[in-house]
Amino acid sequence: MPEIDKKGLQHIANLARIEIKDEKELDILAEKVEEVIEHSKDLAALDLSDVEPLTHPIELFDVTREDVVDGAVSQEDALKNSQSTADGQFKVPNMLS
Repeated sequence: MPEIDKKGLQHIANLARIEIKDEKELDILAEKVEEVIEHSKDLAALDLSDVEPLTHPIELFDVTREDVVDGAVSQEDALKNSQSTADGQFKVPNMLS
């Protein structure tokens, strides 16, 4: 297998905000990436033609329940512990200028 291009690996690490301090660290990362690629090739070689796709890794039984409305919180109760309110609403700092 051809060795991973270290320049490309450094670029990907920069995009992912992974700090690589020296050449030795880059070599270690390249080895790890090669191991992952080899493992993915092993997985790709598996015959999964008779395996049914899953929607969830654990079999779930009726986990749904009826939506029941039970006592809504009044506007006054919702706002009573807020640091700042205005016109019956929470007042928060502007997020966009």
